Amino acid sequence: MIDIIMPAYLPTENHHKLLLRAILSLENQTYKDFSVIIVLNGCYTDYDIIKNSIKTSLDITWLTIEGKASGAIARNTGIYHSTKKYIAQLDADDQYHPRKLEKQIKFFNSYPEYSFVGALANDFMSSTDIKNSCFSKHQYRNHFDIARALQKSNIMCHGSIMFKRKVFIDMGGYNEKNKPGDVWPEYGARMWEDWDLWKRSIQQGHKFYNMPERLYYWSTNTGVER
Repeated sequence: MIDIIMPAYLPTENHHKLLLRAILSLENQTYKDFSVIIVLNGCYTDYDIIKNSIKTSLDITWLTIEGKASGAIARNTGIYHSTKKYIAQLDADDQYHPRKLEKQIKFFNSYPEYSFVGALANDFMSSTDIKNSCFSKHQYRNHFDIARALQKSNIMCHGSIMFKRKVFIDMGGYNEKNKPGDVWPEYGARMWEDWDLWKRSIQQGHKFYNMPERLYYWSTNTGVER
């Protein structure tokens, strides 16, 4: 039913440890009908060492890219390999709330006219230091508010979003031509691959929803330049 795509650029041993933590959050999901595709690239050590360090009953497919790849390339690699109806994503340094998949698939089953379903996030500094991230509960919940806000800024938590794979394929996937954070000629402004996909999808009439619950844990001070 669901493939979870994990782009794993692991430049340090600490990022390897964060990957283990991310996988643990998947083991703790209340919804179990999912597989995992991990796309290793640009790692600090041999890929086999990382693969062999993962002791889990999860159904994991490992894909590898030699050298350091952009997030767009790594995500596209995983999603195009998938055959599942729904795609969820988890950055290798972040975590899911235990009911994240359960709540999102329940929404899709109830409202099949939607193509993208996100959630709010928490900023995760440590297990004893977790704070609300960004927006209030109902600030950007319905499609109209999301579509209007996305014209000016990217208000969706990328890692939290689950979407229909067919819609993603029909949209041509993530833009790999331009570097995230650079000025993209199409927009004449700084742009990122996820924001670009959301904007193109809305222009094509696809519907978005943001669950008013904090189901994603975004880790602070662990990001790396891609």
